[in-house]
Amino acid sequence: MWKLICCSTLITIVIKTTGGNPLWGNSVPFWKNPCGGIIHVSSVNNVEDLKEVQVRSIRKIRQQLKLSQLQIVHYNIDNLLIDAQRALDRENYIPNWIPDISSVEPIMEEGIQSLSNYPDQLTDMHTDLQKFSIAFEQVWLDETDNVKKQAMANLIEYLRELLCEVENTLVSLGEIIPEVLPRSLMTPSERELHGSYTFRVIRDNGILLKYKEFLNAWISVFRQARFNSEFQERRRKRAVFV
Repeated sequence: MWKLICCSTLITIVIKTTGGNPLWGNSVPFWKNPCGGIIHVSSVNNVEDLKEVQVRSIRKIRQQLKLSQLQIVHYNIDNLLIDAQRALDRENYIPNWIPDISSVEPIMEEGIQSLSNYPDQLTDMHTDLQKFSIAFEQVWLDETDNVKKQAMANLIEYLRELLCEVENTLVSLGEIIPEVLPRSLMTPSERELHGSYTFRVIRDNGILLKYKEFLNAWISVFRQARFNSEFQERRRKRAVFV
């Protein structure tokens, strides 16, 4: 079954409904076409229209970030996965390509100031979300506890929706979507970890901790960006009446 969804005046997405089945966990990575279909875009050359896209996307991406964050809280994922000895050095088992707060700190300092830097910032975010997608898929595949597996499934679904929102915005701004990262980014040794349950749980905890910090940092960026955009809009409206 196919249905047509109009996301804005600029984008139309054709999505194949899946009857409740997840869009991940199969031969096609869920981070490839995270919206579930092909995005058709009309060209936008008007600066005011681009600014409108930016303002609207700041609100929508911030909302999706907060929903993703709430999944961690709702399913108490921190406690669900803490089974390993805290004394062990988790950094030995976490892939070094997993993003963390350090990838967002320069953006936190610079802020979302204009259309000139916004697409580049979203491109970086899109690539980092793909990296988490690769890691999360493996965490989900390795998990044998039904409660934990379902918690990860929900976390992955909100990650997919966040990736979709970022992708929509990039396309709306006339930008090229970053290339799809391959599953091979995560090496066999990073996946297998010598078959050790303890090492796997340490890896999974570290990945989730970095994801939580990553979300918090981006929420801070978009919170400030929304405040700035609302402030500028109020100034613009006051200037009209002067």
